[in-house]
Amino acid sequence: MNIRKKTLLTVSIIFVAMIAGIAETSRIIVLDSYSHLEHQNMQTDIRRAESGIAEVIESLKSTATDWAFWDDTYNFVQNSNTEYIETNMDDSAISVLKVNFMVFVSNSGQIIHAKFLDRVQKKEIQDTEHLLNSLMSVPSLTKHSDNESVAAGVLMTRHFPVLAVSKPILKSDFTGPVMGALILGRFLDSEEIRRIGTLTHLNLDIRASDEPNLPADFQTACTQIRQGISTPVFPLNQESVAAYSVQNGLDGKPAFILKAEEIRSIYHLGKKTIFYHIVFLIVIGVMCILILSLFLNRLVLSPLKKLNAEVNAVRFGTGKTQFVSVSRKDEFGELAAAVNRMLGQLADSASDLQKRNSDLEREIRERKTAESALRESETRMGAILEALPDLLFIQDTDGVYLDYHAADISRLSVRPEKIIGMNMRDVLPDELAERLIPSFLKVIESDTLQSLEYALSVTGGFYWYETRMVRCGRDRILSVTRDISGRKRAEQELNRTLEKIETANRKTMDSIRYARTIQLSLLPRPDIMKSCLRNTFSIWKPRDIVGGDMLFADFFVSGLPECGLCSFIGALIDCTGHGVPGAFMTMIASSALRRIIKDEGCHDPAEILKRLNIIVKTTLQQDTEYAVSDDGMEAGVYFIPDVSLTKEKTLIFSGAGLRLYSVFEGEVSVIRGDKKNIGYRRSDLDFSYSNYMIPIKKGICFYMATDGYTDQMGGQPRRRFGTPRFKKLLSEISEEPFEEQEKILLKKFDEHREDREQTDDVTVVGFGF
Repeated sequence: MNIRKKTLLTVSIIFVAMIAGIAETSRIIVLDSYSHLEHQNMQTDIRRAESGIAEVIESLKSTATDWAFWDDTYNFVQNSNTEYIETNMDDSAISVLKVNFMVFVSNSGQIIHAKFLDRVQKKEIQDTEHLLNSLMSVPSLTKHSDNESVAAGVLMTRHFPVLAVSKPILKSDFTGPVMGALILGRFLDSEEIRRIGTLTHLNLDIRASDEPNLPADFQTACTQIRQGISTPVFPLNQESVAAYSVQNGLDGKPAFILKAEEIRSIYHLGKKTIFYHIVFLIVIGVMCILILSLFLNRLVLSPLKKLNAEVNAVRFGTGKTQFVSVSRKDEFGELAAAVNRMLGQLADSASDLQKRNSDLEREIRERKTAESALRESETRMGAILEALPDLLFIQDTDGVYLDYHAADISRLSVRPEKIIGMNMRDVLPDELAERLIPSFLKVIESDTLQSLEYALSVTGGFYWYETRMVRCGRDRILSVTRDISGRKRAEQELNRTLEKIETANRKTMDSIRYARTIQLSLLPRPDIMKSCLRNTFSIWKPRDIVGGDMLFADFFVSGLPECGLCSFIGALIDCTGHGVPGAFMTMIASSALRRIIKDEGCHDPAEILKRLNIIVKTTLQQDTEYAVSDDGMEAGVYFIPDVSLTKEKTLIFSGAGLRLYSVFEGEVSVIRGDKKNIGYRRSDLDFSYSNYMIPIKKGICFYMATDGYTDQMGGQPRRRFGTPRFKKLLSEISEEPFEEQEKILLKKFDEHREDREQTDDVTVVGFGF
């Protein structure tokens, strides 16, 4: 086996062993890391699923508060009037609340009224005996000891879990005594689990903890939970992984097991990473072997073979001369010269042949050893140098160039071979020399690596370079110069792209700010408000630059002009969404109100809401089967005929989802209006809203607000500002001047919000007499 085959075989064996070791190490380390990351990701997913169920319960609590703390509910529990059921308990009303059942229970534990609704088929459930028995078997749901009592959680039934909430039935002002309990809830069936999974972007499943025939993966999860693992996570197969957690019921015992399943994308990414890593190493290794073979053959084996052939020709007398050719200036050339000298000496002195032959054999052996070591060194250093794309220069401590290596000399202003023996001051441009020489001297003085970047114009082009200098031996300095023009151009292109993005963003924000100016122009002017209502204020605080809340106010002379009687009409509207979509909805609402009130001359609040419902719904084509949107609004309209009268003034109010608060001598009253919103697909075009007549007394104050104020999250623990707290705040500030009331409301809102983001548009309007 010749040298070439031995070398290539040795390198190949080392390369294969290295690849095998790296592959096994990568599989152990990388896959373990990706598996741990997959485990953490699934634990986060199961927490998101639990949060989704908790948010449903919080929503049920809010709905229960609105119905349980209501004078109409309070009276219904006492006298069981049918009007309450007919007005509030129809299927559409229950469906809008997104609940499956409502149960009214007296203090004695008697069921006053119960309604169960299939929300998918939108019809009432008849067979409810087992559900009622399950609800009534939990004392915390049917009995409340005080006004602050509340019960909420999971309840297992015969077929599926139920999310149930119970609150005491009180008056609208949150006073008692407690007249019973209102229980409402939602079925945690497959449809609800699918909905929660859609909201959390998870594939969810639940199983009762005491189910006799649990699937195998649920049995495994139960075993791990009993061993102390709170959130088991394990792969189901090569394609999917699942996480599990136990959810306790109202009785504190395990109710069901929650499962979140996902595709093992992280694990497969780890396997793909290892595969590509090994393929890359194989390609690099094959290239190195091929390059090594090429240079070994060209630099060593071919010259040696040629020299060997010439020596054999002289030996057997088949050559044209008795000497070998000397065509190289390296070790092979020196060897050829030595052979020629030997042949000359053989020709000149035959008597000394034997002695010279012995010396020659010894010399040849020594030279072969030296040549073998030299070939290995040259091959190794040559491969390293040829693989480097950089320029390498070796200088003495005086700055004189001693040696160089250049893979690509096309961008050099001076050919490298011409600078050998010259000082760097004589070779480099003056400006570049002034920058490089201080770093060169610092390497000599401190024996530390120095690096700097500079630009240079070479061969008609402009390029960036990075030079690193380090001591190489006692009195030698090694300089490595690399072309970094590509990196610099990429950085410049990135900066230009960032500037374009900033310009586009600035134009967009300017457009939205101008839209805010337009929206502000649609709000009632303070002088219009104060021309009829001296004591008034309004807060308009959108979550974004523009918002979905809108105020409307107008006045007109009623009766004969000489009588000086002035009537005032005002409205507050909370449109779907916020930001730009909400602002577009306010434009529709503003245009519709001006058409109804000014053009059509309608001043009846209930009739205004009815017409507004028709205009919004038909404008958005939500009265058709092919409607693509389901947007609408909540609204409240009040009308004060003859504001200038000093006696017997009356305020007429009609509400569509918005309330009117009145405060007189510290007592807060709430006019809830109708629970029929405006413009949505489910809104009835023929629905007639109700008017409420409120006598105006001296010292009475009226307030209207969108839900952005009461729904703002804040405080510790994190919770809503809440309607009860808002009513209490109105009672405390009603005696203050209206300018001061506005400041207090804003201050209390900001204190509750702290540094959290505003969750919705906030609008509050108040006026008094």
